[in-house]
Amino acid sequence: MTTKTLLVIKKDDYTVERLYVYDKYNQYKKRRAEGARIRHPRSGATAVSQVAGAMFFANKIMAMEALIKNPKFQKWAKKQCSYIISSTVHNKKDVDDLLRCVHCGIEGNSIVLSLELKEKYIEKASNVVWPAA
Repeated sequence: MTTKTLLVIKKDDYTVERLYVYDKYNQYKKRRAEGARIRHPRSGATAVSQVAGAMFFANKIMAMEALIKNPKFQKWAKKQCSYIISSTVHNKKDVDDLLRCVHCGIEGNSIVLSLELKEKYIEKASNVVWPAA
């Protein structure tokens, strides 16, 4: 299978906030803000991670994974990917088949939406000029 990158959501496209994490009994706040909240304004999705024993970076990764699984974000991502795919592939059935192959992943501080092409689409995709992500 070959992979084509469709869309890269960079650090400027979402906001990361630090949150105070409560202890086990919700009595005292820790001195450091270790929790993370990520908001993606275009889709309206929000994800929060407040694991008490984890550092901020670990909570940020967990919040990014939760953001990817958020239904609002997934709906927005499918819509954006359908615009990109339909501008290059004009058959509606092929567009629907290709949308089932879109996957989200995290690379550094970016969320990457990539398309894993099945063997029957590799020949079609090699003739298509894909937009730069």
